[in-house]
Amino acid sequence: MADHLLVLNAGSSSLKFRVYRRAAGWPLAARGQIAGIGTAPRFAATDAAGGREERSLDGIADDGRGALAFLLAWLPAQFPGARVAGVGHRVVHGGPRYAAPTRVTPEVLAEAGPASVVVQPGNSLWRIARRLYGSGWQYTVIYAANRDQIRDPDLIYPGQIFDVPEAENVADTRG
Repeated sequence: MADHLLVLNAGSSSLKFRVYRRAAGWPLAARGQIAGIGTAPRFAATDAAGGREERSLDGIADDGRGALAFLLAWLPAQFPGARVAGVGHRVVHGGPRYAAPTRVTPEVLAEAGPASVVVQPGNSLWRIARRLYGSGWQYTVIYAANRDQIRDPDLIYPGQIFDVPEAENVADTRG
């Protein structure tokens, strides 16, 4: 039974991964991504020998949880009998203060400030709210937090960056 290390990089619309095998130098065993989460999810992976797998994940990976569930089911099929020795997550947007690997502590999280989302092609406030809060009706929360950038909640644009209140601070707005 070989040990493996799983490294994840979860973004607002993608889940990238690498799998390393425990051996001298921890060689790469596989890498890939699920792109288009929330719009048109697609899976692509390449193994150490250069073998490639691609497929649509429509209806399977429509949000981050679905993407992670798919990946966690796919991995054992690719590495039968393998044991996960550890999992790491790469946080990309650490700003100038966190440009090198940093242990995430409560102090680091407090300093990071509010969470944000980068609008991707095909996003709407409804889709973003459904993905983050479990209900599209919560789009008004994102709209209210970003009124300075959003003139019309039906018109948002790829590349816009919105602050998103934490889920536990969001009340049901369906009335």
